[in-house]
Amino acid sequence: MDIKLLNGDIALTPSGGYTYITALQEALQKTEITAKIPKGSFIYNKTLGTEIGEVTDALTAEMLLKEALMDSDLDVRVQSFDGSKMTVRVSRGGNEESLEVTFGADL
Repeated sequence: MDIKLLNGDIALTPSGGYTYITALQEALQKTEITAKIPKGSFIYNKTLGTEIGEVTDALTAEMLLKEALMDSDLDVRVQSFDGSKMTVRVSRGGNEESLEVTFGADL
């Protein structure tokens, strides 16, 4: 279980508590964060992120995303990619869902 991020910040309940997410929602959130953050730009974890922003095709984008997530229990498949956004199919523990990632937008 993880805490939900919304517009680059921690999502809170109306009473001010953290909003928790399911395992599949966590997988989608982790995939989106990993895809959007340029590799090496996060000061506390220089291995976080990818270099997807520098590629032009879905196959290379999928390879970079799989490499960045290889220590997790996620399976990802890039379904479409146009340089500014991509659709990724994320699977975890028998559940799967599609996620659209728009580069340059907040998490």
